[in-house]
Amino acid sequence: MKYFLKDNSYYIIRLLGTQVGLTVFAMMLTFAAVAANDSLSLIASVFSVLFYCALVYSTCWEMGAKNEEKIEAGRLVQSKGHGFAVCAVSVAKIMAFINDHKIVVSPVDAVNR
Repeated sequence: MKYFLKDNSYYIIRLLGTQVGLTVFAMMLTFAAVAANDSLSLIASVFSVLFYCALVYSTCWEMGAKNEEKIEAGRLVQSKGHGFAVCAVSVAKIMAFINDHKIVVSPVDAVNR
């Protein structure tokens, strides 16, 4: 596990930054959409999810492209679940942070507090 984190720390940090940045972006977009119209809120939410998926996909694509060169050269063994494991580690860190600090994650939670 130590070597996994050491070898993939750049991508884990990059995915953490993507998640934090997109969380702020999605919350601002949702607050603006809720103030304007309820149906616009649904469109903003769908856009945020699709944009998040595109950013994570591009990071994983870059990681796979760099690993492919190492695999072809024989310096790395191919692993089918490598990208999933890196994404799971970065998501687990965010979820642990949210659960420890009881952070408000939606406008509805903010109103109910």
